[in-house]
Amino acid sequence: MARIWTRALGDHLGSTVCMVPLGKALWGVICGTYVLPSDEVVGDELQQAAPHLRAGLRAYAKPSGDHFDRWAKTAKVTEKEKNFVKKLSDLLDLSAGHSWEVFQFFLVNEYTKADSSLADLLTSQRDEESFRAHLLRFYLGDRLHLLRCLRHIVANTANPQHPYQNLFSDFMRDVLDKGGTLENCLLQQVINNNNGSNGSTCVAASSMPPDGPIPGPSTRLAHHLAELQEILATLLVYYSSTGRSPSPATFKSLVQLAQGGGLGGRPDLQEGLREIHTPLVETLDATHTLLLVLIINVDMPTSIRRTGMDMKPSQLGYANPGQGDKLLLRLASSVVYSLMCATANCLPLAPAHQPVLSSLAKTLLAQDPPADLFWAEEDGGAGLLLPHALEVFPYEVEPLLSLATALAGANPDSCLKVIELLSEVPYLTWPLELGDCPVQQVREGGYCTMASFQLLPSITVPPRTCGSLVPANVRLVAWNTPTNAWQVLLAIMNMLGLEVSSGATVADPQVMKAVCSTLQLMTAVLATLPAQLPALVHVVHESLVLLRRVSHVSRPPGELVAALLAMLAEVSSQEAKSVWTELEGSPLLPYLALPESSASGAKRGKADPFVGYRAGGLRALVCGEEAAMGTYPILRSYTSLLAAAIKGGVRTGSVQGGVVFMAREVTGALMRWCYRTQEERDKLFECCLTLLHHTLEDPGLDTSVHTLVVRQLVDRSSAGRTLLSVVESGASLEGVLSLPSHSPASTQALHLTRTAQMALSILHRLVGEESSTEGLSQLLRATPFPGVPLGSSPGVGRGQGSSATPHLALTVALYAHQRLNPRLLYLALRTLTRFAQKLDVPLVACFGAEADGIRDALLRRLESPTEDVGVKVALLRLLTASTTRQQGLTNAFLTPPEKLLDPLISLASLTGKGSPGHEVVLAVVELVDALWSQKYSTATCHMQAKKEFCDALTCPLTSHKPGEVSDAIVGHCFSILARQLFCADSSPPASLSAAMDRLFSPDSSSSVSMWSEHVLSKVEDGWKKSRDVREVLVPAWRDFVVVVVMRARSWLTPQLKVKLAGDILEGLLQQVGSSEEPDQPLTLLLAEVYIALVKHCSKCTLFAAGLVSCLVSPVGNLVQQHGRLAGSTTQSCTSASTLGLATALLHQLLLRCQPDTAQQLLAQFPVVPALLHATETYMKSGDEEVVGEMVSLLATLCRTAHPWEEVSPSTFSSTLTLAVPSTKTSLLSGVVWCMVWGVRHMGAMGVEGGVNVAAVHLQALCGSLAIPHKEPNLALASAALVEALAPHAGLWIVLHQASYTQLTAATTRCIHTTKHLLCTPRFVQRELGGESGSRSGGATSAISDAAATITPATTAALNKMLNVLCACLSAIQSLGPDLTDLLCGPGSDVGAWTLFFHPSFRTVSAHDPSAQPSLASLTAVLELYDSHASKESRGVSPCRSGAPEIGLSLQVLALCAEKALLLLLTQATLALMSPDTAPRDAQRIRQNMADDMNSFFHHSLGRRPPASPLPIAMAGASTAGGNTHISLDYLRLAQQLVTRLCVTK
Repeated sequence: MARIWTRALGDHLGSTVCMVPLGKALWGVICGTYVLPSDEVVGDELQQAAPHLRAGLRAYAKPSGDHFDRWAKTAKVTEKEKNFVKKLSDLLDLSAGHSWEVFQFFLVNEYTKADSSLADLLTSQRDEESFRAHLLRFYLGDRLHLLRCLRHIVANTANPQHPYQNLFSDFMRDVLDKGGTLENCLLQQVINNNNGSNGSTCVAASSMPPDGPIPGPSTRLAHHLAELQEILATLLVYYSSTGRSPSPATFKSLVQLAQGGGLGGRPDLQEGLREIHTPLVETLDATHTLLLVLIINVDMPTSIRRTGMDMKPSQLGYANPGQGDKLLLRLASSVVYSLMCATANCLPLAPAHQPVLSSLAKTLLAQDPPADLFWAEEDGGAGLLLPHALEVFPYEVEPLLSLATALAGANPDSCLKVIELLSEVPYLTWPLELGDCPVQQVREGGYCTMASFQLLPSITVPPRTCGSLVPANVRLVAWNTPTNAWQVLLAIMNMLGLEVSSGATVADPQVMKAVCSTLQLMTAVLATLPAQLPALVHVVHESLVLLRRVSHVSRPPGELVAALLAMLAEVSSQEAKSVWTELEGSPLLPYLALPESSASGAKRGKADPFVGYRAGGLRALVCGEEAAMGTYPILRSYTSLLAAAIKGGVRTGSVQGGVVFMAREVTGALMRWCYRTQEERDKLFECCLTLLHHTLEDPGLDTSVHTLVVRQLVDRSSAGRTLLSVVESGASLEGVLSLPSHSPASTQALHLTRTAQMALSILHRLVGEESSTEGLSQLLRATPFPGVPLGSSPGVGRGQGSSATPHLALTVALYAHQRLNPRLLYLALRTLTRFAQKLDVPLVACFGAEADGIRDALLRRLESPTEDVGVKVALLRLLTASTTRQQGLTNAFLTPPEKLLDPLISLASLTGKGSPGHEVVLAVVELVDALWSQKYSTATCHMQAKKEFCDALTCPLTSHKPGEVSDAIVGHCFSILARQLFCADSSPPASLSAAMDRLFSPDSSSSVSMWSEHVLSKVEDGWKKSRDVREVLVPAWRDFVVVVVMRARSWLTPQLKVKLAGDILEGLLQQVGSSEEPDQPLTLLLAEVYIALVKHCSKCTLFAAGLVSCLVSPVGNLVQQHGRLAGSTTQSCTSASTLGLATALLHQLLLRCQPDTAQQLLAQFPVVPALLHATETYMKSGDEEVVGEMVSLLATLCRTAHPWEEVSPSTFSSTLTLAVPSTKTSLLSGVVWCMVWGVRHMGAMGVEGGVNVAAVHLQALCGSLAIPHKEPNLALASAALVEALAPHAGLWIVLHQASYTQLTAATTRCIHTTKHLLCTPRFVQRELGGESGSRSGGATSAISDAAATITPATTAALNKMLNVLCACLSAIQSLGPDLTDLLCGPGSDVGAWTLFFHPSFRTVSAHDPSAQPSLASLTAVLELYDSHASKESRGVSPCRSGAPEIGLSLQVLALCAEKALLLLLTQATLALMSPDTAPRDAQRIRQNMADDMNSFFHHSLGRRPPASPLPIAMAGASTAGGNTHISLDYLRLAQQLVTRLCVTK
C-alpha cells in the first residue's frame, strides 16, 4: 500500500498521521509493468503523494532543536520504544516523528518476521543493531524509489504505450507542474543534493570504515550519488517531455555546478574512493557528463558552440547510458549523440580518442532518436562516420558493417535504409598492386584500370574505371564503380568457405572478421524486419553451407560459429523446419538417434534410448573454450536456435540431441563456470532456463527425452542444483534491486527477474510432473550449489555462498517479501499450491520459525487495496488447495480467524468503488466454499456471525443478472448457501434468513427463479461447452434446490415449484428424447432435483402427466442398461449412484402415469431381470440406498404390472428374499410388498413366494408386529402379507406351518399392542425421542408444558400405527369365516375356524408378549373411535394420559372401527357356537358384550329404539371407508345383530 495513515501492531505501535512518503510502494502502484490497479486507485495514491513528489528529498525532515522532545510528548509509546526511536533518528539523520513513521512503514512492508516477535527482537542489543541496519537500508532505498517515481511519471506523460499515460499527463499538468514550477523544484533539489555531498557525507577516504552491520559512509555515498543522478535524469526527461528549454537561470546554475567540480572535483577524495569502491568514481564522472548533456537542448543544431568547459576523454565512455530503463535510455542516447557530434566538430580531440568517439556513436545509433538524426540531412552524424566506412569497403568491411548493424537494430525505417544503402555502394576499395593489376596512374593520386581485374570471387572491376588513393597506411584505391554490397559479402563468405574446404588450419583473420560482421548484420536485419528473409535467402543459404563446412573442422573458430548460430536462430524463428533440415546430422551439433527397435527393446528392459547420443563439436567449444574465457556467445546463440525449433514444432534428432546436451552437460555446470561480467551470466541463465521451460511445455517431444529433462532437473547433483540456486537467489532479489546501482526498471533488473521467473515456472511444472515424483523428495532436501547469486557483483571467478540452506518450500515462500515485482510472488504462490497438492509433509513444518512472518506478510498483501490482483488470486487459491491436504497451513492462517476472513468480505463485493474484480471474487468464494465443505468450524462460525458475509455472498445473485457475473461465482455462492442451510438448525440465523428472503422475493422475478432459468437454459444450449457450468454451476444449483426443498421448503412458492418442475421435465425430455446419446451425468443431475421436488412437493407437479409419460421409455432404457452393467468389469460405464438416480426417477414417473404405462414399459425393456441382478450385486457391496430405490420400483411394478412374466415367480421371489438380509428392515418392507402384490395378482401361483419371504424373514416380520411404533412400514407390510395369504391358508400351512402360526399370532397381538400405544402417545413420544427433543429447545420452567405437547413427528408415527392396526384387523378378518355364512349357512363347521382372540372380555396386559388378546381389545378400538368421533369438537382425546388432541386420521380410525366391529361379531359368534365353550362362559360373553356394545351404540346412535335394518345394510358398510364416520345403517344392523346374539340362549 502506497500510503499507510495508521498502523497498529500490538502494544508497540500507536496511531498517528504519517507525513513520510513511501517510495517503494508507490513505485509498485504506478510502474505499469506488473501491477495494473484501476485509475481511481492510482489517482488517489498520486494525489496523496503529490506534496512528497514535488518536494522530493526535502519531504524528509531533518532533526532540529527539540524535535525528539516534541514527538515524545504526543507519542503513546513505552520508554524503551522512545529510546529506540532516538537511536534510529540519529542513525537516519531524520526527525523523531519521521523516524517513527519510517519504522511503521518498515514493519508493514519489509519486516519478514512475525508481528509477535518484535518485542523479543528489541530486547537484544545485537539484534536491535542489526534491526536498525535493516531500517537504514530500507530508508535509503525508499528515498531513491521516491525519486524514481517522479522520473517515471514525468517520462511517461507523453508515452502512449503506458497504461496510465492520460492519468500522468493530467496529474503533471494540474498538480506537479502547475505553472511550470517543477523545473525550479528539481533544480533546487540538485543544488541541495550537491551541497549536501560536501557535508557530513563526504569524509576523507582514509577515515571511511568498511561497511559493518550498520552501513558505513561508502554505502551512504553511493546512495547519495544515485539520488543526484535520478534528479538530473528527471530534469533531463522533463525538458524532453514538455518540449521546453532550460531557462537562463537554470542554464547558469547548471554550468556553475558542473564547472565548480563539486564532489567529483576533489582529486583526493576520488583517489581514496578508488581504493575501496571503484564504481563510485565512475558514477562521479557520469554525473558530470550528465550535467554536460543536460545543458544542450535536444532541438538545437548539432553544430553547437563550445560551452567553455573541458571534457575528459574518459567521460565519453561513461556517457554511454548502458543499463538504464528504456524511456530514459532513448532520450539520453539522443542527447549524448548530439553532444558527441558537437564534440567531434568543435573540440580538438587527439587521434587516440577517435576510436572511443566512434565506438560510442555506434552504440548510441542502436536507439531510435540517434538513428533518425543519423539519416537526417543536416549534420546528422552520417558525415562523421559514413564516409570513412564507405571509402575502405570492401578491403575493410568492419567499419561499414558495424555501423550498418547498429542502424539496422534501431527501428524498421532505419533498417530499410541500411538495406538500400548496401544495395549500391559507390566505391570498391582495394590495395594497389601495380605488378598484378593493369592500372595506369593518370594524375597524382588518381588511377585508371587498363583491363578488368578480379578483386573477389564474382567481383570484378571493369576496364577504364577511375579511382583515387585513400589516405591510409597502405596504398588503397577507391574505384568508382557502384556495386551491390550484398554480393561482395556473399563473395567473402564463399571465399571463407573455400578456405575451410581446402583444409586450411587457420583462416585469414581479416576474412573471418568480415564474415562475422556480415552475419551480425544479417542477425540485426532479420530481428528488426523479419519480412526481409526472402530477399536475403542467398545469404542464408551461403551461411548454411558455411556452417556445414565449418562443422568438419577439428577446432572451428568460436567467433564464426557464434555468429552463424545467432543468425540462423533469427531465421529459425520463421523457417525452423527448413533450417533444421539442413542442420540435421551436422558433426558440430549434438545429435540423438532413436532407432525404431528401441521401443520393443524398452519393453524387455534392455535398450537404452540414449545409446545413439553424441555431443558433437559443440561440447569442446562451449565446455572448453567458452567456459575458460567466461563468455558464452556460442551457447547463447545455440540455445536461442534450439528454443526456436521447439516453439516451431521441430522434432528432429539434432533438436532432441540438443535438448539432451543442454539438460545433461550444460545446466548442471552453469553454477561451476566463471563469467567475465554479471551481464553475461544473467543472459546465459535466462537463455538456458527459457529453453528448459519450453522443453517442459512441449507435448510433442520424445517421451524419453522429456523424462530425461525432468530427472535432470530434480537431480540435486546435476541441473536440479542449478535450479535450486536460482530459486534461492531470486528470493533475495528484493535487496539486489534496491541497490543504488540497480533501477527496478533497468535492463539488468529485468534480466534478473526474468531468470527468477523462469526458475519458478520450471519448478511449478516439475511439481506437477508424474515422472518427477521419485526425485522430487531429493530435490526438496537438496542444498543449492554455493555459486554466485543473482545480481551479485561480477567477477572472473566463482563466488562463495552459504552452505546452510532452508527447505525448498520455505525458500519459495520467502518470495512473500518480494514487492518490486509481484510476478515473482505470483509464481511462487502457484508453486506452493502445487506443493500443497502433492507433498505429503505439512508445509507449516517446512516453514519452521518463519511461518508466522510469512503468514503476516501474505495477509498484509491480501488486505492491501493496491496489491496485484494476480497475487491475491494466487494466495486465495493456495489456501483453497490447502484446506484438503494442508490443514495445518489453513489453521495457521485462521489463527485468529478475523485476520483472514474479514478482508474476504470486502474482496467478495462486486459492486462499489474499488471493486476487486470477478477473478478475485471467484477465488474468494472458492475458498469459502472449501472451508465449508471441509468443516472448518472456526471459520464457519466466524462467517455466520457476520451479517456482511451473507450480504456479500448473495450480492452476485441479487444484484446481477446472468451474463454480468461469472457462472462459477454464482455456482459457489449457491453451494455455500446450500451448506449453510444444511448445517443450520430448524431456525437458521437471522442474517441467513434475511439473505434467503432476498433470494426468494415474492414477485415473479425472484433471484432464484431468474438463476434457475439461466441454469436450465445453459443445459439446453449444451453444458459441455463451459467447464464452469458443467462442474460448478449446475451441481451447486442442484444442491441448493434439494436442500431448500428438504430443509427450508417454506421459501418455495407454489408457482416456483410448478415452474421448476416443468422446466426440469422439459430439460429431461430434451436429454433423453433427442436422437443423440443422452448426457447421463446431466440427466441424472436433473433427475435428482426432480425427485426431490416430487417427493416433497408432489401436489405441484401433477400437471405434467403428459410430459411425464414421454420420459418413461428413455429412462426405462437407462435403468435397464445400468442394471445389466452392475458388477461388470467396465466400472467406468456405470455406478451405484447413477443407477439409483435413474431408478428413483423411473419410479416417480410411473407413479404419475396411467396404470397401463408400467406394463408397456416391461414389454419394451427387460427392466426386471436387470433390477434383480443389480439388487444382488449392490447389496453385496453395501449400497443400501440404491437397493432401496430398486426394491421400491419393483414393488410399484408388482402393483401396476406383471413383472413375473419376464422372470419366473420362483426366481423373482427367491432372488429378492435371499438378497436382502433380515436386519435391513427398510429394504425388507419393499420385498414383502412385492410378494403381497404377487399373491394378489397371481393367486395360488404367488403363494410360494409369499410363504418363502415369511419363512426366511419370520423373526423380522414378527418382531416388527411387536413394535409397530418403531417399525411401522415393515409391520404394515407384514399385516398385508398375512391378509394376502389368508385366502390360501391351507396351502400356507402345508408349505410352512410355523410361519402361519407365528405370523397370525403376532398379527393378533399387534392389534392389542397398537391399540394400547395409540392411547398412550406420551409413551410413544418418549420411545421415539420426541420428548427429549422438545425439552432441549425450551427453558427449564417450561419443561412440564413441553412434555405435554405432542410433536408433529409423534402424530405422524401414531397415524402410521393406525394404518398398521387397520391392516391387522383386515388380516385377521380374512382368516375367519364370513359372518353371513356363519349365521345363516346350513351346517357350518365351527370347529374348522380358529379363535384368534380369547373368548372373554378380560383385560390383557400389553407388556406380556405371550398373553392371548381377548375380545376386549376389539371393543377398545371401538372406544377409541367413539371418543375421537364424538369429542372432536371439544379438542379432547380419550388418551389415558390426558394429552390434548393428537390429530389422528378420523377416516382411517372409522375404517378400523368398522373392521373391529365386524371382527368382534365374527369372533364372538364363533365362541358362542363353539362346542368347547361352556354355557357359563357363553353367558358371560353375552353379558359383557351387551354391556360394552350398548355403551358404544348409545354414543353412536343415541337413545333410540333399535330400528329395522335397511335392505341394503351390508352394502352400506362399504361406504364407511370413504367417510370420517361409520355408516348409520351399518351401525343399526350391527346393533340388531348384537341384540339377538346377546339374548339368544
